[in-house]
Amino acid sequence: MLDLVYSPVSAVLLAGHLLFGAVLGNASGVGWVLAVLVTVFVFRLCMFPLAVLQTRPLTKHEIGTETTDPPQFPLVSFTTRLVVQIVLFIGLLQVWKSFDRTGRGVGQLGMSLEQNASSPNYLFSADDVQAMLSSRLFGAPLVARITTPRAELRAFALFGGAVSTPAIALVALTVAVATATLTVINGSTSPLGYFARHRVRPTPLLNAISRWVLPVLVVLAGLVLPIGMLVYLLGNSACTWLEHRVLTRRLTTVAPAHDDPRSIGRTADGEPIYPVIGYTAAGAPVTANQAAPGTLVHARTNSMAVVALVLGVCAGPLAIPFGHVARSQIRRTREHGVGRLDTGLPLARHHRRPDHRRPRDSARSHLI
Repeated sequence: MLDLVYSPVSAVLLAGHLLFGAVLGNASGVGWVLAVLVTVFVFRLCMFPLAVLQTRPLTKHEIGTETTDPPQFPLVSFTTRLVVQIVLFIGLLQVWKSFDRTGRGVGQLGMSLEQNASSPNYLFSADDVQAMLSSRLFGAPLVARITTPRAELRAFALFGGAVSTPAIALVALTVAVATATLTVINGSTSPLGYFARHRVRPTPLLNAISRWVLPVLVVLAGLVLPIGMLVYLLGNSACTWLEHRVLTRRLTTVAPAHDDPRSIGRTADGEPIYPVIGYTAAGAPVTANQAAPGTLVHARTNSMAVVALVLGVCAGPLAIPFGHVARSQIRRTREHGVGRLDTGLPLARHHRRPDHRRPRDSARSHLI
């Protein structure tokens, strides 16, 4: 059944190899790395609709067009995407291991070096297999791993020169640490975090795994996976980072007004209630059913709040009356500026003299 995976994976990887090999040479390690990255990008681009389906409930929840209830976790799309990624990883790992079939481990055939170099590999010809065996990335073969026995490493001397375990370890651990770092960043920006903040099961557990467990597993994978597969994991993490940037922007963008807005409830009289999607230049709220193209502007910042912040820094207690006026205006107009008040008023109180008001006990003792 997995043969249906090996062929398309080999086809995309071969296309990338032919493209970059024509420019950099068939045995170029950089060319093979770029071919792997192209393979990752192509398959992640095909899976992008599944990622969009994962964030659709969040988009609806954030813009308030559906309900104030917690968003529903799209378990089907999440599971489908995870299974596809696992299958693609297994498929590429099998294709990659088939470039070196001299070992006697799982999936190896125990071929001699000459037999391996003269045997085609899926869609790759014998010349492509020899080009892979000769490729180096900073002196390390792309099909080698840190745990490759020394006897097998000696076989690479006929293709690209002798190699050493320290050179392999330096490249493999560098790629693994870079991948783990990107994995940590992706865990903090993952859409799973949005679901986890709303306590939608099982996202708290999944979010914890993506943030703390996966980086450790990636570093451990650097010890046992070939360098080429570590490059695949790095490219996959880079695509995830880019994907999160795009999807997070969708979550923070307000949906445009449309002709048939959805209500979020009904009044006691049965009249529909529409969400507030913006404010007019005068600060009045505009609901979805009232919006017309070009009529909405971003809510402005209250000018009294700005004055209170400046006075809180420079003139202390003079900011207090302006702050209270600004707070009452913000309640009425829904303008921005609450953060400036929260900064300016404490500063104004801090500027007061510490002996402005004596404690009761001191005053009482003075009278006595």
